[in-house]
Amino acid sequence: MTYRVADKNSHIDRLSRFKVDKTVKNKGYGTTNHDDYKNPTGVRKWDRGHMVQFDDARGYGEQAAEDSFYTTNVCPQLSLLNRKGWLTLEQTCTEFARDYRVAWIYTGPIYGEHKQPFVEGRDPEIMCPIAFYKIVVSPGDTGGVDVLAFRMPHEPTPSDVDVSEYLVSIDDIESATGLDFLHALSDDLENMLESIVWDLWPDLPNEEE
Repeated sequence: MTYRVADKNSHIDRLSRFKVDKTVKNKGYGTTNHDDYKNPTGVRKWDRGHMVQFDDARGYGEQAAEDSFYTTNVCPQLSLLNRKGWLTLEQTCTEFARDYRVAWIYTGPIYGEHKQPFVEGRDPEIMCPIAFYKIVVSPGDTGGVDVLAFRMPHEPTPSDVDVSEYLVSIDDIESATGLDFLHALSDDLENMLESIVWDLWPDLPNEEE
């Protein structure tokens, strides 16, 4: 079976605004809206950075594309990261999905010990990440599991960046976030996969070319 959904349906357009996630709101949690992420007047510094990339989400159809525009899928992200080095990493992960047919990608923010809002004095205070991570998991050719982990600092980063410079271990990401990613695996396999900084996967010829 071959999967090719990662970047299909390019005819589906982006929404103009992000939406409040009512599932979260109805459970009594605080929520944010589109305007909470706007730049200060006269400043063009910040983007509403998708965590689940829109280009990949729309591969699953219009509903998935629309769902990627909840504010629960956004972080304040420097434009000079979001539109450049981070986009390069997103496109690299999309290429992994095409090359290796199945890839699960975990994405999220990393915060510092002393969190700071991306706009001082704004209510609500939306904290600014110090970095972002991506963890890529794919079934191996022999029935095993292959993984990669990236940690990209939240700073201006050029588009021609070598993404291999940001490879880290999954243990590093877990330590920074407090999350446990591969807990469904056996302890021995999980410990081995998470402790190693793996080499970047090679680019494979596209069978559709």
